[in-house]
Amino acid sequence: EGVNSSNAMRRLHARRKQLSARVLIRIFSSLAACSLLCCSVPLFTKNSPSHSERDPSSAGVDDPCESFDGVLHISQGDEEGAATTIFFVFVLNQLIYADRHNRLPWIHMDNASHWIYDPEVHGRGGHEKFRMQKGEFTQQLNASNGCPAGAIQKPGTTELTTYHVEGNGVWASYFEPVSPFHPQLVARSTCRYKPLVRLSFPQILQGLHLSCVHSVRAWRYGGTSEAVTKPHLSDHAWLGENRQRGAKMLHKFYQPNRVLLASVRGANPHSKRL
Repeated sequence: EGVNSSNAMRRLHARRKQLSARVLIRIFSSLAACSLLCCSVPLFTKNSPSHSERDPSSAGVDDPCESFDGVLHISQGDEEGAATTIFFVFVLNQLIYADRHNRLPWIHMDNASHWIYDPEVHGRGGHEKFRMQKGEFTQQLNASNGCPAGAIQKPGTTELTTYHVEGNGVWASYFEPVSPFHPQLVARSTCRYKPLVRLSFPQILQGLHLSCVHSVRAWRYGGTSEAVTKPHLSDHAWLGENRQRGAKMLHKFYQPNRVLLASVRGANPHSKRL
C-alpha cells in the first residue's frame, strides 16, 4: 500500500509539472496570438541580421551606441494595459520607432503601466544612475504620418542630464535584453554624448497607438484615421499587413528569459513549441 501511494504521488507530481509547463507555453503562445503577430513565423527565434543592417543585438558590448544616433528608453506603455497589450503592442511599436530612427532600444519599465508591475518582484534590482545628453523634440507628432517626431540633440551642447532607474525594469523578468545597452556602460562609451529619448504618454497613446501609420494593431481601433484603418482592404489583408510588421520585430527583438524558458523545457522536455 505504501509503494502504491508513493507511485501515485510521483505520478501526481509529474502531472502537475506537465500542466505547469503547458500553462507557461500557452502564456507565451497566447500573448503573441492575442496581438495577431505570430501567425506566419515562429514565436521565438534567434535574431536575424537580414532584418536590419543595424541590429542592436550585435552592437559592440563595450560601446553599444557606436553605430546608433542615440538611445530610446522604453519605460511605459498604456496606463491600463495588461501584459499582452503592453509587451506585444505598446513595447513593440516603440521598438518600431527605435528601428526607424536608428535609436538603440533599451527597455527598463517602471510602474506607470501598473497592471504589469509587481513591487515585490520588479521593485528589486537596485538603483542605477547615469548621465547622458537629453533628446529633445521640436514637435510631438509628425503631421504627415501621425507618428512621434524624431528627437534631436541640441546643437553645440555638451550638457548632460542625470537619469535614475529603479528595480529590474519588468522586461528582464520575462525576456532577454533587446540590446547590449546598460547604464553602467554609459560613462565609458559614446552613449554618454548621444541623446537619450523617452516618448511621452501622449506620443505613445495618441501617436504610436492610434495615429502612426507604421505601428502594429490587433484590430481596427476606434478613433483612428482611414490612413490607419484602410477601409478599402479586407480584414484578412489589413491584418496580414500588421502581422508582417509585427512578425519582423518579434523575430528580431523577442527572446524569452533563459531561466524561465529552461524551467518550461525542464518541466516538459518533450515539447518542441519553444
